Amino acid sequence: MKTAILKEIRKLDVEDVAKPSLRPMQVIVKIKAVSICGTDVHEYEGKLPTVLPRILGHDFSGLVEEIGEGVEQFRPGDRVAVIPSFPCYVCQDCKRGNYVLCRNKKLAGLHLDGCHREYMLVPESNLVKLPDNVSFEEAATLEPFTVALNTFDRLGIKVGESVAVLGQGPMGLGQTQIARLSGAGEIIVTDVRQEVLDLAKRYGATTAINSAKEDPAKRILEVTEGKGVDAVIDAAGVPQTTSIMLNVVRKEGKAVCMGVQKGIPPLDVVTIIMKTLTIYGVGGNGGRGQYPRAVDLVSRGLIDIKSMITHRFPFAQVKEVFEMLSSKGEKTIKVMLQF
Repeated sequence: MKTAILKEIRKLDVEDVAKPSLRPMQVIVKIKAVSICGTDVHEYEGKLPTVLPRILGHDFSGLVEEIGEGVEQFRPGDRVAVIPSFPCYVCQDCKRGNYVLCRNKKLAGLHLDGCHREYMLVPESNLVKLPDNVSFEEAATLEPFTVALNTFDRLGIKVGESVAVLGQGPMGLGQTQIARLSGAGEIIVTDVRQEVLDLAKRYGATTAINSAKEDPAKRILEVTEGKGVDAVIDAAGVPQTTSIMLNVVRKEGKAVCMGVQKGIPPLDVVTIIMKTLTIYGVGGNGGRGQYPRAVDLVSRGLIDIKSMITHRFPFAQVKEVFEMLSSKGEKTIKVMLQF
């Protein structure tokens, strides 16, 4: 099968390797669509360490090709999305069925080989069946929405409360859509790219701030009449957003830390104490049914994924795609690889 392997930093080769062997309680998925995540690009550039060589990628969907002994819920030909965090299945929490608490859980494409290949062996428990009206591309782009569901499950936003989402990459756009569905009133978004701010407005943002043209913290406080928002979500995890996060949330408000990159400042503990803030760390989808819920929301037409997909390429062009994304020569939101 054709497989893209990151051999060294910025050195990606496509090779023919053996198709995986079937195992009990697992299935072989014929991959149909893959969306490229910022995690993949950071690994490619060497900004996020992983053991090389590595097959990248964790956002994908496909068809069940073969089923192993003991698989009961799926049959060959089933259309599926794949939850990309794999439990170890041997620790005490896994033996009790508490996979979400597994301390040995590994993310495909980072801690173990991922989906940039034609076939992948996947545990049955990581599969989600797709309704006929959910496309493979949509199913391969669920992660921003599953993470957003995890975020809002934790925040417990009340109808009419205000939310600021700092950064409108795919993760931030997912947060914006779920903020609208959660009943938030004022939804303030920030980014330096006007095209994603325009899309965020379509997704429900009430105020869109171009941080390249105006001071986002000053503007957020103006919109909230100096009080600050009820909840702020740092969906970018860059110095510019992390440095203002605690300044724009109200007293006794809530703040969410997501993406992490080099150079971000430490959280201001004094401000956290003086404002009596609640801080949440959200590092993934949460593992408590967020993937099936996201599939259901797409099926019902309540979240829009298709307008986030700006580029599509055949898998054969994977090397060129990573070079393009690393150079930032194109204005992209979500890039798809098609099989």
